[in-house]
Amino acid sequence: MIVETMTYQEIADEFKKDWERSIRHKITDCFGMANKYRRYILKEGKTDKWIRFKPIEFTSPRGNNCVIQFVSKGWADYKRNGLIFVLYMYYYKSEGLYAVMIAGDNFDEFSFYTPHLFDRYRERKLKDISKPKLQTMFDFFKTNATSRFNRVNNDKYANSIFSVCPNGVTLGSEISDKIIENRTYITNTIFLYF
Repeated sequence: MIVETMTYQEIADEFKKDWERSIRHKITDCFGMANKYRRYILKEGKTDKWIRFKPIEFTSPRGNNCVIQFVSKGWADYKRNGLIFVLYMYYYKSEGLYAVMIAGDNFDEFSFYTPHLFDRYRERKLKDISKPKLQTMFDFFKTNATSRFNRVNNDKYANSIFSVCPNGVTLGSEISDKIIENRTYITNTIFLYF
């Protein structure tokens, strides 16, 4: 279980244990929903429009808060690749709500998201500062789970990372070769003024 004193590396190790011991084998049948998802995609997935199923929130056997969301880009993509999934955990520290997403070809890379990032997303994209943080996090990952990371040379912040998401940009830093921290969020509309 994730606790306040854990480092990013320790949290990543905890996530990896949950992934290998209890989550990986449930992916193949989509947590028991594979047939339902397949029928829905067959019926509604005639275009290349993204289909995002409702996130499944659960507590892992190790006591961690996990969320998995299955997505597909229509029937043709489903036949080629099956369902794509986004898997992340969330946890609380004294600063607020954090999240960590598992990624990489071998599911051995981790992207961390700070409370400040969710605050900025709520303020800049959702434009609703009264929205609960947990719902803000769900909204963020619904459309911004996929991103491209680029390293940036910056004298002020070491190992800076610039990440382009579908609805904006996250800024952060590379903690190690397998761990990235995303600290803040900027909408695409801000770049229209430059």
